[in-house]
Amino acid sequence: MKLSNLFFLVIILSSIVVAQNNLEDVVYLKNGDIIRGTIVENVPGDYIKILVGNSSTITVEYSTILKFTKEKSDLSNTQNYENKNITENDISFMFGGRVGYFSPSEEAVSEIYGGGVSFGLELIMIRDSRFGGIFAIDYFGKSGEPILLDPNNIISDASAEYSVLPITLTGIYKIETSSNVSPYIGLGGGVYFYSEEIKLTAIDGSTANNSTSENVFGFQAEIGTIIETSKSTSSQIGLKYSSASIDGSGAGGSEVDLGGIFIFVGILF
Repeated sequence: MKLSNLFFLVIILSSIVVAQNNLEDVVYLKNGDIIRGTIVENVPGDYIKILVGNSSTITVEYSTILKFTKEKSDLSNTQNYENKNITENDISFMFGGRVGYFSPSEEAVSEIYGGGVSFGLELIMIRDSRFGGIFAIDYFGKSGEPILLDPNNIISDASAEYSVLPITLTGIYKIETSSNVSPYIGLGGGVYFYSEEIKLTAIDGSTANNSTSENVFGFQAEIGTIIETSKSTSSQIGLKYSSASIDGSGAGGSEVDLGGIFIFVGILF
């Protein structure tokens, strides 16, 4: 009887040992990577060292870690690292497009053309998991009816076309969270390319065109959120306020603010 009890005890202890041997340390990084191995050194708040395979040791800074746990071994779900230090100094890039609604801040421009769809491309660079920049090219164009002084009623028809193409660079600060949602705030400047064409038709059938094009420096402030939807794609929601004033003789008057409020969504790769 005692011998049989001892036999079962040996089996139970062996099962526990085997189960423990099937567990490994799993480190989840904020950038979505997963490292599997054995933690050989842990300095809380500073770094950990994890042995991957039989020879590769990786140093991972705490500030880059989302969480770490013990899980069953899964060699098919890990990243390929070789004696690498994982630090906040890594630089990541995202490229994508965005589309949304642009509302001009200039009253005259808003009265003539109104708001409308704006779209663009952007390249986002993030360094140290927090600081980065957004290089963006956006476009807004509309048609409208210019405000004209015609006391003699000689103009039978008038139309105008207006477009703004800002090329901007915005420095951003990304707020760290423990999830895949990363809010950010930013401030920057850029060159705003503006063009406007006014077409007039007189009652006698004669026509006249007046074209204006100019570029001017402006600034912008932006807030938004980047949501990681998968390992390779993210979505973006944002709001940008811009201002860039020019002196001219367009349909909006002698001085025009090319900026406004741009509410947009985007997809990043």
